[in-house]
Amino acid sequence: MRYTTIIDIAQCPEIYRNINARLTYLHMVLTCGYHDNDKGLVRKSVRQLSAETGITKSATENALRLLKKFDLVRKNRGRLYVRTWAPEQPITKPKRKAQDIREQAIAQEREDKQRQLLESIEESKRGAITWEKYKAGAGTGKI
Repeated sequence: MRYTTIIDIAQCPEIYRNINARLTYLHMVLTCGYHDNDKGLVRKSVRQLSAETGITKSATENALRLLKKFDLVRKNRGRLYVRTWAPEQPITKPKRKAQDIREQAIAQEREDKQRQLLESIEESKRGAITWEKYKAGAGTGKI
């Protein structure tokens, strides 16, 4: 028993809805080579694939055409190769909804008001006379 990687074909409805294409792809991934020299190589003919999956030869050929269309299967020098991995794609941030943008603007506005309030409190503290200063300078007229 071995572990293998597989491309998520559920993201492609044209392939995923076609049961024969789905079954053919899954069978090819599970039976392909996994060593460095034969990675992705399917050592079976169309007739063998159809016999092992239990679908007709023409249905298997149609499934292979569909898989080739989406670059999941390729033929090179008469041999079938199946792709078991997709190139890594950068993860993008989801698009923001209008409500999210409004909520972010409201939160930013609150932060600005709070910052202004804190600044005004700090400014009033700097300008205020403390009780000790007042007592010390009250009799002399000095502040």
